[in-house]
Amino acid sequence: MVFHSVNLNRRGPTVVMRLDLTEFPASPRPEWAEAGCDRVQCHVVFLDVADLRLERWAGAGEGELTVTSLEPRRLRIQAEGEAMRCGFTSNDSLTVRHVSAYRSHKGQERHFFASPLDRRRFTDELPRTDERTFYG
Repeated sequence: MVFHSVNLNRRGPTVVMRLDLTEFPASPRPEWAEAGCDRVQCHVVFLDVADLRLERWAGAGEGELTVTSLEPRRLRIQAEGEAMRCGFTSNDSLTVRHVSAYRSHKGQERHFFASPLDRRRFTDELPRTDERTFYG
């Protein structure tokens, strides 16, 4: 998988990871297939985060995400790759949002969002990283 960003929010405490899934769906949405998309990206929101260790972040890059169940109702999250290393525990309830597909070719990164609201708000490019309604 490819990690694009890790956003921390102390009000949760929450961690939001923007990442590409490892495989493109075998039966994608028709508009994704028509546009020639080959990557699916989403935000995974982890709530009630504790024991956070962000040891390395050198920008977007490939890595592995490991999720281990803990008791009671907790998860151990470990994300590691050449460009990053991050670990924490969170509640076992996750939220996935801002699901989109795009073509991975350079210069072809227009995102086609699954959500009607995201399609209206983010038509041509992803918002800047300080856009709290998208990354927060």
